[in-house]
Amino acid sequence: MKRSMPFLLHIGGLTITTISVSLTISFAIALAMPAPDSESMSLADAIGALQHPHAAVPNDLTRTLECSSLTGEPAPLIAGIASVKLGTPLNDIQAVWRSRSSASKLRLEVVQSGHAVTKAYDMPAEAIAVLTQPGFTLPAFALARREATGCWSVVAPSHTPMETWRLRILAAFLSCALLLAPMAWWVARRLVSPLRQLALGAARASIDNMDKPIPLEGAREIRIAATAMNRMQVRLRAQADDMTRMLAAVAHDLRTPLTGLRLRVETAPRDQAVRMIADIDRMTMMIEQVLDYARGQFHSEAHQCIDLVALVRECVADASTLDGDVEFTTPVPALPMMMDELSLRRALSNLLSNALRYAGCARVALLVDAESVSVVIDDDGPGIPPDQLERLQQPFQRLEGSRNRRTGGVGLGLAVARTAALRHGGRLTLVNRVEGGLRARLDMPRDLSTGSLH
Repeated sequence: MKRSMPFLLHIGGLTITTISVSLTISFAIALAMPAPDSESMSLADAIGALQHPHAAVPNDLTRTLECSSLTGEPAPLIAGIASVKLGTPLNDIQAVWRSRSSASKLRLEVVQSGHAVTKAYDMPAEAIAVLTQPGFTLPAFALARREATGCWSVVAPSHTPMETWRLRILAAFLSCALLLAPMAWWVARRLVSPLRQLALGAARASIDNMDKPIPLEGAREIRIAATAMNRMQVRLRAQADDMTRMLAAVAHDLRTPLTGLRLRVETAPRDQAVRMIADIDRMTMMIEQVLDYARGQFHSEAHQCIDLVALVRECVADASTLDGDVEFTTPVPALPMMMDELSLRRALSNLLSNALRYAGCARVALLVDAESVSVVIDDDGPGIPPDQLERLQQPFQRLEGSRNRRTGGVGLGLAVARTAALRHGGRLTLVNRVEGGLRARLDMPRDLSTGSLH
């Protein structure tokens, strides 16, 4: 048997591979991205937004009205300049930095420009002019002015570059997920496919379907389960074969004493001899049915191309010789199919015999569609109780009251028909017709049909 990894290694390998590829792609996308821009804003734009409360603000700023004071590290330099420019008392101005490093960064930039000051009223006029000129940016801050209502009109950046960078990282992760999805789907499909095959094989497993064992594919545990189920199916078939052989042997051995009894009956009184011969004939017929069932179980003929229409027509002609009326309709003049002629002939003969025995008539129809071929036999008899329809398809099952010893056999007719249907990949269905009577439907797959007769 082909070696395979345990299922745990399959799952572990898939998990590790997915995580590794995901991290690799994510890091590659993140490292390839440009670094986020520094958070900055124009002091002139912020002061202008407070000077003209009804004018539009630049896209990178937002103006809100808040009733609470600003929180954060105070920016007295910004507040002092805004107080001078707006002509507003310093107590009515608030300014806070958006990050802790902003104040030190501003001091460094001011020192490098030659203006080492920290308060607006100590700053030379030329420095204030430089800081408030349009286009000159400072580290991000929030600037507020108290309104007459007591609330604060706040101007702050509408967003930070770090937020944009986070969105880029999120887009990178989503891109990674989209790239991994096809690979994950493919690997998951490879893992699930053997399980699906195992489930389908278990669903169709039966002693009548031994030619299609469950395929040994997938992880080691799945192969072990499939092997165990195949062996179980073989054991069940062997046990069924042993029981059928035993029945066949018993039925065959009963022929000899029955033959001796028939010879001795000739010396019996006339009235007793008639009843004894009838009993012997009935026992002989039962034995023949058992042997016929056993032969059908053990000696399945190879499928060959036959004309299904011609076969059904022959079975109808044979049944017409019995007491009853048989009709046959078909939509096609011929239908070549690969079949076991003997088993199918037995099945149709048994179904027709049952219809004639209990209804005195039978209407046979051949139905052909794109997926299946069906032989439907309707009668006008008493039908079968719904709770007995499935049971009567099992071997040696009879319906008491209608299938008595005078009119019935040993309960193998429907079992033979069901076995023939299963061997052709189909099924036998029994239903009570609304108009009265029973419908026996023998369905077979259309792929058994072939293009020509040989």
